[in-house]
Amino acid sequence: MNPANPTSIAIWPVFIQGLALSFSLIVAIGAQNAFILPQGLRREHVGSVGSQQPAPLRGWFVAGAAVTSVTWFSLLGFGARWIAPWFTHPKAWQVLNGLIGLTMWVLSAFMVWHAFNGL
Repeated sequence: MNPANPTSIAIWPVFIQGLALSFSLIVAIGAQNAFILPQGLRREHVGSVGSQQPAPLRGWFVAGAAVTSVTWFSLLGFGARWIAPWFTHPKAWQVLNGLIGLTMWVLSAFMVWHAFNGL
């Protein structure tokens, strides 16, 4: 592939990578803070992942990240009205907290696995 002239075959994996990274950081708020704080202290930012892409594809990485952000927060905002009746029951909050806890355990397991096996 010529980085100066990306094809649609080259664009989609980079777009999906930006989408997936942004989604993983947005969904796991607790894990996100634990991830972002040390990066900020070292002055390494999530944008550095996008800068690893060939220059003509960096915009697609950013587009994937932006689509994830807009989609997530739109669903969260508009979905809140739809699920509000369910959250009048304490059991719904317990289920939500359980799912958040499970997500954080899964992400921490992946982080440990990557720490021992490399990226």
